[in-house]
Amino acid sequence: MKVESVINEINRRPSLGFVILGILYNFAMQGGLVVTIGTSMTGFMPYTQWECLRSSNRCLATTEGGKTYTRETFCNTTLQLNRDFVWKLDGRTSFAIDYDLLCDREYLYNLCNTFFFIGAMLALPIGGQLIDFYGRKPGVITSLLISIVGIGISIIPSPNVAVLILGRVIVGAGSFILISGVNTYVFELSPSKYRPVACFFVTYSWAAGYFVMVGSGYLIKMWQLLSLVPIAFFLVALVTTICIPESPKFTFLTKRNVAKAKAALQWFQDLNGTNVNLESLSLGSDNSQDDKQKLSDYLKDLIKHKALLIQTVVFCFQYLATTTLYYGFAFSWSKLSSNLYIGYLFAGLGEFLAQTMLFFPLTFMARRHTVMLFYISGGISILLTLLPHETEGDKVSVHQIVSILGSMLVTVGWNAIIVQMIEAAPTTHRALIQSLASSSGRVGSILGTQVGLLLEWNESCTMIIFGVVAIAIAVCGFFMPETKGIVSPQQPDEVAWDYTGKSSNKPEKQLLIPEDMESE
Repeated sequence: MKVESVINEINRRPSLGFVILGILYNFAMQGGLVVTIGTSMTGFMPYTQWECLRSSNRCLATTEGGKTYTRETFCNTTLQLNRDFVWKLDGRTSFAIDYDLLCDREYLYNLCNTFFFIGAMLALPIGGQLIDFYGRKPGVITSLLISIVGIGISIIPSPNVAVLILGRVIVGAGSFILISGVNTYVFELSPSKYRPVACFFVTYSWAAGYFVMVGSGYLIKMWQLLSLVPIAFFLVALVTTICIPESPKFTFLTKRNVAKAKAALQWFQDLNGTNVNLESLSLGSDNSQDDKQKLSDYLKDLIKHKALLIQTVVFCFQYLATTTLYYGFAFSWSKLSSNLYIGYLFAGLGEFLAQTMLFFPLTFMARRHTVMLFYISGGISILLTLLPHETEGDKVSVHQIVSILGSMLVTVGWNAIIVQMIEAAPTTHRALIQSLASSSGRVGSILGTQVGLLLEWNESCTMIIFGVVAIAIAVCGFFMPETKGIVSPQQPDEVAWDYTGKSSNKPEKQLLIPEDMESE
């Protein structure tokens, strides 16, 4: 009997095991969101949060009596703090002020985000191989510890911003290995018919991170203390991970340890109150991955199997293009919205609505059609921002709503791609493929951190590029294999499709019989 068949039988309905997996997803993903774009709160740019001293005629003349407190006014003058102006921050602190990352040194602020993704980009391919080689559980635990250490380093008092950047590199490496490991870990522990539910755990938790970020950013005034918020989430995720057994799919197919796989499945049975006979679970004639395979062999398998290689390359492109769009919006709401908190609150609300929109298509539509539907809709919505509009002060304008809608639809499509990729990847190489795609996505993330410069140059051209890219991702989705209702491949040689979306794998219902794996 196959491991996936046993998991389907044990988890025929949502149960306590799902609650525990949900806790792991929730806290890992919320912490991941906060450390990723939390610099918008910990290092906010106070270009409009200052005022002239009444004794400074030069300042009053420059700002026309206080009417033009803008970045241009602040950076294009020689006004001095406490002589010409004072900050109006209500006791809040920002590392942008502490490290003097304003005006001509603002590029260093962008580097804090850029190096975060560079750390992730460099670590993910290695981390993915380690997760596939040593296990899902050790990979998640290690990445959590790395993230916590990186956060600690980033808040060490220092006269040089290099310490902050070093901490961001370490946090980026740990947090994105964490996200990759958690996705693989939980999806392998989830029955196939409840994978959309597991996907919602991920996406709702990620969206909730926006509200955590805005709420904590509003209540906690010191940026160092605000930076510690993700540690609380990571600690809960760490304790939860320690309590959960290793993925039985990994243990069975990669390490060929039947006893350990049965123990993990029995743990879930005890939680769920089911009684599936595990004696029929046997290696038999299964051609599982050799447990002595070297790390380098995983990459060689990608080159050796053409269908797997093409599939991985397309997923990497989709990730790169999507993350450019996603983080381009995520780091630019302060420019697209006149109020930092309102901008991110509506972005979080948009993500919540996006995940709700995803439920029915992911449940009732083909994965490929879901991807194409939302990316095409997102591209059209982004292009609608080119319509004439006017800035309405602190009010939420139609332009901002259309921008949020475009970002929201792209997010839905991205989550559908994540589900499709995890289902399409073979079990023995699942973490590696996801890590390679995520590493490509970090290149897009780096590009996304520079979108603010494009918006300052020409917002219309930027939105045209975004709209075209979204539609290009949809076109790629047309040629990807359909994975809904199809059993996930176990080995690289089981990955095959005719490049028109038709998978050669058998439907899951044909494999839900005890005799589908012969015993020796």
